[in-house]
Amino acid sequence: MSVRHCALSVMVLTLVSAQAAVSVRGGVVVVASSGQVVLAMDGSPLAVGTTLTAVTIDTPQQAHRVVVASRVPGSEAMRRFGTPGPYYVVTPESGSSAPSGLAIAVLGRPEIVRVGTAAGLQVGTPPVTMRVRSCTSSEGLHLTLWDGEPLESNRVWHAYHYLGYDVTPNCLPADYRDGGTAPAAAAGRLALAAASTMNRMASSPAPVAPGQRGVPRGALVDLLVWGTYVPRTTGSYPAEVQREIERLVERAEAYRSDRPKPARPSEMSMVYQAQVRYERRLVALTDDRVAPALAAAYVDSLRPCYEWEGGSDCPEREARFAEAYQAAHPDGPFGQYLPLLAAHRWVCAAEGFDYEQNPEAATRARRSFERMIASARESRNGLVRTAAAELAARGRCHARDGTLGRWGD
Repeated sequence: MSVRHCALSVMVLTLVSAQAAVSVRGGVVVVASSGQVVLAMDGSPLAVGTTLTAVTIDTPQQAHRVVVASRVPGSEAMRRFGTPGPYYVVTPESGSSAPSGLAIAVLGRPEIVRVGTAAGLQVGTPPVTMRVRSCTSSEGLHLTLWDGEPLESNRVWHAYHYLGYDVTPNCLPADYRDGGTAPAAAAGRLALAAASTMNRMASSPAPVAPGQRGVPRGALVDLLVWGTYVPRTTGSYPAEVQREIERLVERAEAYRSDRPKPARPSEMSMVYQAQVRYERRLVALTDDRVAPALAAAYVDSLRPCYEWEGGSDCPEREARFAEAYQAAHPDGPFGQYLPLLAAHRWVCAAEGFDYEQNPEAATRARRSFERMIASARESRNGLVRTAAAELAARGRCHARDGTLGRWGD
């Protein structure tokens, strides 16, 4: 399932630009399964005929004019994302079309300008060209609006869109941290990351069906530490590793948690999804019949964060827990896997400490990474050894070119 095939969401915003006295009103728009386009916008009621401008995140970005057709009492599509009303049905303005993918919309008719493959919205006097950006967290999207080049200017709006399945994170701290202004010292690095992430996220294809194509080396790390889906035909790996990947994916797809599922979408739904994904990652590595029960107990004791938000605390806690569990159960079904998981979480924690400007803690975390990656490279599990070698060469939390995907729940 590709981001462009997700329900269309356009998040609520009220913006004040640091460069000019500019305020913009906006809302959330969802394309329901019926094809009806629904807007959620708080504030004073919108009159029929009110115009909005929506910018998609696909590359090239497209701007669309839509108008309010009627007010509706509720929306099942909005309820799934926990988005409050009031709700309106919107239709394309004459001569325009409705967005066909995820987008950010603002109220009104700002001038639309092309900035390469991006669509900018000029608002205010003097005009400020607002720009749209998106990136992935571990299970959703951070959607942002900037008063100039994304990651090099001020972030003037941010919203989180929960997807409900695993994706490979590629966001930078500036995408979601308070402040939202790219540090001048990192401007060059962030500019490159912005261009890379915009192209990658906006044009990400749907997960590949088994047998369609191979994947580049490095995908195995994300498969094991995030649960990111990869094709079963992985031609870039040796035949023995290929067969192990096939078995791992089969176990993951067959897994069904006994954990009670929340009846309605809520924050507890996100906690539930994070817990089940964690169980699945553990169970997928072994044929041991007691693995499902042990995985559930592991997750219950760990209580993993459902969203890291780029900090050091969540990955550090996961790393410490994995080390302690492995030391207590070295011959258990997860004993060969946990050094790899701990190594990955330590390097993620180190990057979090870097952002938090805690160099001593970052150094300690990287030492722990080196220690655990050395252990993982000696694993009796061939997949873990292969992934450990890839992670040692990568030396960072996230791949530069992540692949969207999930294992079925």
